[in-house]
Amino acid sequence: HFMDGFPIPVCHYGRAYRHKNYQGLAAFSYCAAKQERYYGFEGHLLVNLSGMIKGFTVAPANVDERAVAPEITTHIHGLLGADKGYISPSLTSYYDAQGVDLQTPLRANMKEDRPKPVVRRLMKARRIVETVIGQ
Repeated sequence: HFMDGFPIPVCHYGRAYRHKNYQGLAAFSYCAAKQERYYGFEGHLLVNLSGMIKGFTVAPANVDERAVAPEITTHIHGLLGADKGYISPSLTSYYDAQGVDLQTPLRANMKEDRPKPVVRRLMKARRIVETVIGQ
């Protein structure tokens, strides 16, 4: 399985202070991939290797991905791939207790002890979730 989050803006950033819909539910955040601030929600998606959606949730944009991850991954076992936003010792220990192997790319200042072909294959397979989000 692979999981990732994606922005769901509800209005333009400049109009957000006047926006009446979703008041108290939506929040402000920053999307690093699009390099823009937005007002809205963040969707969190869990897919399997075939690209079938196995879990989905929506949270305010300012909620951390790591806080929402256990909510959509309660029924899985085995390998779970994610992006760098899910790196956390507490989340890793949570998944270890559940019998799930959380694999993420490492940050630049972290030591990589996995073989390069394994990391390359994992990142190639992680594109599945990006494709599903794009669709």
